[in-house]
Amino acid sequence: MLWEEMEKYTKLTGKDATHVPIMKIGAYLDGYDKGLEVIDKIKAEIEKQDKWLAQAGYNAYNVDIAFNSIKHVIAESEE
Repeated sequence: MLWEEMEKYTKLTGKDATHVPIMKIGAYLDGYDKGLEVIDKIKAEIEKQDKWLAQAGYNAYNVDIAFNSIKHVIAESEE
């Protein structure tokens, strides 16, 4: 497991993880995973709003949907 984390850290940062403290590797990967979770939530929110607009008869994708989705996820995560 430690080897996999070191390999992932190396791939993401481009730095050799051999001499990096395990705490730093763990913290980096934890932040990376949390960032991915936020991106997944934003994606789900955009898809939800896009479906809602499609059901309402709108065919064009609106950039405001993305910004509103991001604002919604940020507000939700701050609660």
